[in-house]
Amino acid sequence: MAAKKGGKSNPLMSILIGGGVGLAALIIIFLVTPNKTTTDGLKSMTQLVEYADDNVELPPMENKNFIKPDYTKFYKSKIPGFFSRNLSNLMRYAGLKDDPDFSAETLDFLLENVSQARETKGLRDKFIHKIVPTEKTKFYIWGDIQGAYHSLTRDLEFLRKEGVLSEELKLTSPDINFVFLGDVVSRSPYIMETLTVALRLLEQNPTQMFYMRGNHESDNYWHGYGLKRELKLRAGHMASGKEVVPLGALVERFFNTLPIALYVAVPPAFNSEFVRLSHEGGNEYTMETLDLNKYATFLKKVSGENLSTFNLAGQKLVVDPNPLKLRAAIRAEVKRKTYQSMNGMRALPPEKGVVSWTFISCPTFIYQKGLKFFNDAFGCLECGKKVNDWKISVYFQDSRTKDGFKKKTFNMLTSREIGEGAPSVATPAATPTPAAPAVAQPAAPPVAAVPVSTVPVKTVPATPVATPQTPPVAPVAAPAIKPVIPATPVKVVPIPAATPPAPAPVATPVVVTPAPVKTVPVVPVKVVPAPAPITPVPGPVPTPPVVPPVVAQPPVAPPPPVVIPPAPVAAPVAVPVPVVTVSPIPVEIPPTPPAPKPSAAPAAPTPVAVPVPVVPQ
Repeated sequence: MAAKKGGKSNPLMSILIGGGVGLAALIIIFLVTPNKTTTDGLKSMTQLVEYADDNVELPPMENKNFIKPDYTKFYKSKIPGFFSRNLSNLMRYAGLKDDPDFSAETLDFLLENVSQARETKGLRDKFIHKIVPTEKTKFYIWGDIQGAYHSLTRDLEFLRKEGVLSEELKLTSPDINFVFLGDVVSRSPYIMETLTVALRLLEQNPTQMFYMRGNHESDNYWHGYGLKRELKLRAGHMASGKEVVPLGALVERFFNTLPIALYVAVPPAFNSEFVRLSHEGGNEYTMETLDLNKYATFLKKVSGENLSTFNLAGQKLVVDPNPLKLRAAIRAEVKRKTYQSMNGMRALPPEKGVVSWTFISCPTFIYQKGLKFFNDAFGCLECGKKVNDWKISVYFQDSRTKDGFKKKTFNMLTSREIGEGAPSVATPAATPTPAAPAVAQPAAPPVAAVPVSTVPVKTVPATPVATPQTPPVAPVAAPAIKPVIPATPVKVVPIPAATPPAPAPVATPVVVTPAPVKTVPVVPVKVVPAPAPITPVPGPVPTPPVVPPVVAQPPVAPPPPVVIPPAPVAAPVAVPVPVVTVSPIPVEIPPTPPAPKPSAAPAAPTPVAVPVPVVPQ
């Protein structure tokens, strides 16, 4: 009975024991399962876009220093805890969860492999590249990126849609090149990711991707601007030995394989003129003197290679006596010294007589707040048969609205905008040559009319007049005078009678008063503009003061007549008498001509510049 009783099994106990054993096994597996790593992060355009979509672009700074922003809390939030990390590992091993799009292991893998491949080609220390383009060669150019991962991803996705870049981040044509002008790292919460993208492009396009060495890639400059802190927090589990900064030695090793400049040979000779692309302009943060004449022997050498390299290490640089010519310099923006509001590219004042262009490509929180720069932006240099036809363009869109990329294109050498949307440049019209004034014989040359004040005038009753010792003059028409400027309609200002002087061998001054609809001798007149019809005002005319000839008088009432001594003449002559009527006629006062010689018959009179008083008949 006891045996039977003892032979009975307890189902509940069996379940508990089995469950305990299984749980213990899971715990052991959970604890000892190695961290599943991946080196395939950010390997395709799809991964880049997904990672950007899954992570906030502009997390807030944790300090107020725009030069050295702190994102420590944000970095820590991305570090998984013990339980979540191991659970994720189990799920990945079981195929229940995909590998992450990015990890520190991906960066570690790429730093090691890309650096090794470049060192094998002799790319280390200080060196420059020379490239010989074809007429179809294009260089897509980025200025300072400074950890702007999301913006760079949008740029690359746009180029993928344009057929420039493949899904696997490979350039689609041997005529296409990418150029990063330096300062890819620093001042961002996504420095590691941005550096990883640059490494992927170098891995996929080793001879068409050029990453220039900027000041943030030189002499451990990057330590003080975020990357050192980010590596210590996000790659701390990968530190080896006494390494202070995890992956720090690999980062510095990779930066040592970057060129300081790329010289693009200019047709047709390809060995005497060049365009330089570099982080430096040759005068700021000078890491190396970029005087192309110090590399003249290398640059002048014509070989069958499209891309060649010159290492400065151990070389004695001697300036060539036959200087080379730098046609243009393309560099990154020196933000704290020369920055101006821009869409991503701008032309600079010539540097040492060289056309210069600058780019910026980092719409991060720092630059949006500090410099008000908001654009996703990059450029393109398009070569041609002649350097005069080379074009440089900027692609840009507002990173806040993402309303699509726009493009502006300019001639590289003249900075003149070309293409659609460019302002038209009209050819300046030739300045017309003033026509020579028409001179009616025997009229005097035309002179400018002299405007004077408008005053009311009084019509004086007609009185017969006579000129002593002067035969009557037949009515003649006033000679046509072509004015330089439009004459002003005037009316004749009458002059009261005056006592005639004794006869003299010269023309006797007379005073004349006009008669209605009657030809009268010329009288002193005052030229007045007539903006409105002039109504004669009755009243006496006071004795006029003597005033200088042809001088505009201020408005007075009543109008003062002018008495001017007559011009001397050799013999008594007929007084020039233009025909006047009571209606306004254009009158001009010509300069005083030389005295005419006496003749038997009166010739056509010449208008006298100064009116002459006559004696009434």
